Amino acid sequence: MSSGTRRVKKYNEEKDVLQAGRERMDYLFENFDELWVSFSGGKDSGAVLNLVLDAVERHGELPGEKKIQVLHFDDEFAYPETEEFTNKMVREFQDELHIWWLCFPMKYGGGTNRTDKYFTPWNPSMKDRWIREKPSPDRHPNMTMMDRRHEWYQEHVDASMKHKDIAPLLIEENRDGRAASLTGIRTNESMNRYTALMRAGTWLKGYGQGRDHRVAYPIYDWTDRDLWKIHNDEGWEYNRAYDKLQQLGYAPRTMRTAHPFHYMSLTAGSDNSSEAATQKQMWPEEYVRWARRLEGAQLAFDYGGKYAGPVSPPGMNNEEYTHLLLENIEDEDLYEKCRRQIQRRINNHADHSDEPLRQWRPCPVCNLRWWDMVNYVYEKKYDIVLGQTG
Repeated sequence: MSSGTRRVKKYNEEKDVLQAGRERMDYLFENFDELWVSFSGGKDSGAVLNLVLDAVERHGELPGEKKIQVLHFDDEFAYPETEEFTNKMVREFQDELHIWWLCFPMKYGGGTNRTDKYFTPWNPSMKDRWIREKPSPDRHPNMTMMDRRHEWYQEHVDASMKHKDIAPLLIEENRDGRAASLTGIRTNESMNRYTALMRAGTWLKGYGQGRDHRVAYPIYDWTDRDLWKIHNDEGWEYNRAYDKLQQLGYAPRTMRTAHPFHYMSLTAGSDNSSEAATQKQMWPEEYVRWARRLEGAQLAFDYGGKYAGPVSPPGMNNEEYTHLLLENIEDEDLYEKCRRQIQRRINNHADHSDEPLRQWRPCPVCNLRWWDMVNYVYEKKYDIVLGQTG
């Protein structure tokens, strides 16, 4: 595959990213009646929520005099620090926030079992293995609790739907005026996110399909360094699980507070120790519950990606393995889709570097490597979800 010459500016280079983020929030406050924030309790969605609260303080009022609506998808797994952070934000900002706490049995990508590729939180048939109990509906006075028994869920949601499908439906059904949905997607996090956002061409876009609210990416151009420096400088609250992950040797871009069963988590630890060894040290009691939650979890934790994901044939590097997987895709449409996506990523890398992509180490600018290509084609070829970042 050849290298291209297309060039796209990845970051906002004209101004300080906090200033740019604040200007975007000012625009949202001035042009919308209500804001909806997707909040997982992680670093990116936490930064967006802090940026919104920063705007509330600067403006001295809420947009449209309505509380900020917070969508929180509870996937059953949660580091203790994630739950503490979420509860603290909702409790301390009762006057500013209303949280929609969603305990839906959605399918998440799983990497612990080669035959069952999904983790389904709050699966009623596995209630005896749930990692923790659902929160009480009256945990917070500013909270709407929903699970599979809720009328709205039964009328609107099916088993194949994900966050990106459910959130716009919920917003559209419950908004009272001009609404904007805020998400913590950052182009620095992955090439998929970079490509998707750059294709849209703006930090604010419409949903289409008859939906009237807009979607905003107010921190799209923040790097990991920007994010943590701003938290430190502004004194923003954050999920303290990241402190422990840092102590365990995780690189900033591999720190994830999502559930530990998907492939990205299983391969995110340091090169010298498995995720099981590290996380078991820091969260010993919780680790026992994680390990018994899904079939194969213990082996997956012990052996990481060697157990759960693609393994290249002896003597073949990742670039060669990518092409082997690609050439063995029988569906012509799927083959062409994968081929174009790989070419697009190679072109994106070539925009800023004359060096070929590395096999294992990510490029320090675009974070791409041939191992990412292997995983992408492997997912598409075998219809296996190795990880979920959305």
